[in-house]
Amino acid sequence: MTQVAQHKSANGKVPTFRSGRMRELVESPWSIALVPTICLAAYIAFGRTGLIVVAVVLPVLLLFARQLFWQRKTGQQAIDPVTGLGRRDSLVQKLAAARGSDAENRRNLACFAVGFEEFDTLSTRYGDNAARNVLVEAAERLNHSTRQWDAVVRLDGPRFCIGLTQLRRVDLEMAIEIAARFQNTLSEPFHIDGTKVFPTCSVGICLPPVAPSLTSEGLIAGSE
Repeated sequence: MTQVAQHKSANGKVPTFRSGRMRELVESPWSIALVPTICLAAYIAFGRTGLIVVAVVLPVLLLFARQLFWQRKTGQQAIDPVTGLGRRDSLVQKLAAARGSDAENRRNLACFAVGFEEFDTLSTRYGDNAARNVLVEAAERLNHSTRQWDAVVRLDGPRFCIGLTQLRRVDLEMAIEIAARFQNTLSEPFHIDGTKVFPTCSVGICLPPVAPSLTSEGLIAGSE
């Protein structure tokens, strides 16, 4: 890593789903225990009709609310909170949809795993916030270097995976050219507090003919 001059990248933030009192109440096992108490209160206040309505409607509402909170929580976990990119599972789904059942489609895919080297050194020298900003800017660069029907996701650590779909032809020569393009994209300097930083990166390639298995996961694993 070398250094020199000026400019500062913005810190991208992704909104997270924050739990409130209502969510805690709904997800608590004690919420079911409250049903008899609420039913009794309804009977005292509104008689038999109130009891029947609450006894029928309340469990349904609780189940619906739990399902809603679970879906929102699951959706949030599928997004990387640092870069705003999808995670590994989202790429698996994207590649599976692109592959479909057509053998020709399966051949028109490629995966590239891009990882920063010596990233711990960068984090130690410039701090965690600086390292975070590098990841955010790297994600933006990779997104801008791909097409709308491709997918860029964050793997663990300072690594990304790019899934390319709808390729006209897929061979090793073409894949090496694309890998070089991704590497060049991240070879441009990152700016940290007025200093240019040049972190090095490596790119792994996987094409369907050499993937460990004929699955989306196999294609991703082969690029790592």
